[in-house]
Amino acid sequence: MESEMEIKDMKKLVKPVCSMVLIILTLTSISAGLRISGAVFEADIKPGGHVTHEIDLYNTSLPANFTVEINGLSQPVNGGTIASKPDQDSSSYSARSFLSVYPSQFHLEPGATQVIKVEGNIPNDVGSGGRYAIISIRSNPVGKMAAGQSVVGFSLGLDVPVIFTISGTDLVKKGEITNITVEEPVSGEQQNVSLLFRNTGNYHYSGFAKAELTDTNGTLLSNATTPVTISSLFPTFSRLFRLSLVPSSRLKPGTYQINATVNLEDGTTLATKKTSFKIKS
Repeated sequence: MESEMEIKDMKKLVKPVCSMVLIILTLTSISAGLRISGAVFEADIKPGGHVTHEIDLYNTSLPANFTVEINGLSQPVNGGTIASKPDQDSSSYSARSFLSVYPSQFHLEPGATQVIKVEGNIPNDVGSGGRYAIISIRSNPVGKMAAGQSVVGFSLGLDVPVIFTISGTDLVKKGEITNITVEEPVSGEQQNVSLLFRNTGNYHYSGFAKAELTDTNGTLLSNATTPVTISSLFPTFSRLFRLSLVPSSRLKPGTYQINATVNLEDGTTLATKKTSFKIKS
């Protein structure tokens, strides 16, 4: 079981579609008393088709009751993924509604393994691009450590991302910079810039931001580039990029311009936006 996790699923976990938050959470939970295989459900799907996936959960710790739920996938602006409860999942790119899981509740003793089966019937009108969800596995320790002594434990949580690509459809990767800000206080020595970028396409991708500082003559004074995002940006969600521009010499009083872009991992530009600021005497 452990070797299967290391060989098969760790390769999947390091893909850009999986967030670093998820990776850390998964590894922490493994060391805390759970081991899992099938840690990512990633598949190409077709309208009217059927998909299946198995998750093997191995309990190395205390006796525990588990619940499993299919949730929507959402993202905060700093990246990562968050499970959205069914009543909060309003995304048109959600796979939650056509997936089911069995068993949804079970008990595991130490050393025992449970196979969790996930199935889905793909709607004929599923659309194009990607579809996403999160399979949330939660535990609560139960039982007795010794006669008259209660278990001292804590709840564990694992989130298994669901990443579907709808075969034969256009995978649209586009977006827009919805806001660009030069953060206060504005300094002549360093300009801290924040960009809010929204994925307006129908598919997930990783990317990076660039910013250039110029004077009124168009002379380049400084530039900065962020690393490529560890976690993908999913459709409809926004990502906050922060950059620091440090010119070689302190800026003189006057007006300056910042030209910002957000790009795909291969360098393709998705969006551009400009802003200006003043350095006072």
